[in-house]
Amino acid sequence: MVLNADVDDLINTAISILVSANTIKSFLAEKNLPQPSILNDPSPALFAPELDAARDDILNACHKVQALISAPVHTFGMGLQAHYLDLGVFQWVHHFKVAQAVPLDKTITFEELASATGTPIDILRRMVRYSMTSFVFHEPQPGYVAHTARSRLLLDSSAISLCDLTAEWLFHCADQFAPAVEKWPGSQELNETSYNLSLKTDLPFFQFISQKPAAVAKFGKLMMSFAAGQDWIMKEVAQECRWNDLGKATLVDVGGSIGHTSMVIADVVPDFDFVVEDLPEVVQQGQKVLLENRPELKDRFNFLAHNFFEPQTSDGDIYLLRCILHDYPDKYAIKIVENLLPALKKKNGTRMVIYERIVPLPGAVSVLQERLVRAQDIQMWSCFNSKERELEEWKELVAKVDPGLKLTKVVTPHGSLYSAMEFMFY
Repeated sequence: MVLNADVDDLINTAISILVSANTIKSFLAEKNLPQPSILNDPSPALFAPELDAARDDILNACHKVQALISAPVHTFGMGLQAHYLDLGVFQWVHHFKVAQAVPLDKTITFEELASATGTPIDILRRMVRYSMTSFVFHEPQPGYVAHTARSRLLLDSSAISLCDLTAEWLFHCADQFAPAVEKWPGSQELNETSYNLSLKTDLPFFQFISQKPAAVAKFGKLMMSFAAGQDWIMKEVAQECRWNDLGKATLVDVGGSIGHTSMVIADVVPDFDFVVEDLPEVVQQGQKVLLENRPELKDRFNFLAHNFFEPQTSDGDIYLLRCILHDYPDKYAIKIVENLLPALKKKNGTRMVIYERIVPLPGAVSVLQERLVRAQDIQMWSCFNSKERELEEWKELVAKVDPGLKLTKVVTPHGSLYSAMEFMFY
């Protein structure tokens, strides 16, 4: 993060908020759409590409104003205290299913809510009122609780899966950051992480959850939701990489789960066939999903059980590694790419496409965008000893496998924190 004293002016920053707010207000008003509201779900138009810059400006300016007018000691006093309390209260609210007990379209008294959740009314009232300071629930009249847009989100199945993952597992990793480094300094092993210490297990993350059917279902639902949210990005990647110019070709989706990403690409690259590779039980589910939801694609798809830690056996023109390598430290990521080498060398022009976040250089993007990527970077380390990588780190990783494998293209769709990096031998 790069700071510039010349732009840290309170008035100018406040004015920038007003300018961007007017941009958003005018855009929505011209379309006769509702203005942003804490109580109601926002219009999808609020997230239109035309408003990306205005939204980003407001969020970052508000972040800066808070820093400008807060005493530095606040960050290390009440600021930190509030952050850990946010997590603890969130976990409590989620555990007792408070959001599910609040009616969607009317209020409920604290007494009724305590009865519905089986919690002591005094503790419930304090937890819910603390949540209200983050606009989760509100109290339209004394003693009555109602939903806000944020609290209603806790009823969404994908949000619930994320809440479960955060509250049950990830929440506990943070206090093991330092002990993990003390015990395993510089480790590149998948089972020597803060997650292992917090859950007292010697199993790597994915092996651990594979033993818990409920966890597998929740994690799978979360990943499917995430993949669905990336649909437009993958379509843009296919178009920007000019895959249609290849004509009849085969894309091998390495570690492709149930094939959702390949199904999206199939819609914009009609001449492609697809091989979706993953563990046996996963590809069986993928075959079922395809036949139930996209039967028109069945002649273009082959689901194949394959472990990407074994040599690649499928012939292809493009080998896609989508959000695979960030789950692995260099030691294992190198092995995954090494197993693609024979396939990549079979014929000229074969591509390896790595689709991942690229960590920006300090100051290259807004503070909050950088914070989001760096938060994910720490999350990868805490669970896998892995990382999100800068562009040079991606190039260095691939060069360690074979220096002849060169980066030929980087495609970053507008508004996305993800990029597609294309590598070829030439």
